[in-house]
Amino acid sequence: MPNSQHILELSQKYRDYTASNLSELVRINSPSLGEKAVAAKLADLMQLKNHFGSLDNLRGKKTAMTWAPYHVMEKRTELLRSKDTAGLKELEKDCLANNARFKDWECNEVKMKLTRRGQALYMHCLPADISGASCAAGEVAAAVFERYRIPTYIQAGFKPYVIAAVMLAARFADPVKLLRAMKRRTSRRIGL
Repeated sequence: MPNSQHILELSQKYRDYTASNLSELVRINSPSLGEKAVAAKLADLMQLKNHFGSLDNLRGKKTAMTWAPYHVMEKRTELLRSKDTAGLKELEKDCLANNARFKDWECNEVKMKLTRRGQALYMHCLPADISGASCAAGEVAAAVFERYRIPTYIQAGFKPYVIAAVMLAARFADPVKLLRAMKRRTSRRIGL
């Protein structure tokens, strides 16, 4: 799990990434990148670095990503803020109808065998709909999920640290300086 040094690095990287074009950096073509999307992509990057040893080792490798439509979450937030319960029900209905169009899609052994030597790295931010385990027909076959269970759990374990780093970077002008000052304090922290 990430330690305080990882959080320092993440908070500085978040500042650097948002100062440049984050969507260019992580190669996403989403309509907009809220902080949740940024945190998810940084967690993905941490897992890729963890798995391949460095992000430089990804050069020349092909990647494919799928993700939830963030514009739906933006619309949901807008409806919640305006207390539009009828709009929320309509959005839910539209989302379920859209999801029904893709019920037959599943990351399974057939799809995995289409990758180079059948050795693609399956990643998921969890929770996942696992066919035959958490549901009858899900987004990933049980055999594929089981093969990548530990790396997927490690990836999901990065999320709380990334979210904390993103929140810290968004709230304070110099989070690295703040964390270093906190680390140097000699007083005992509350609750520890």
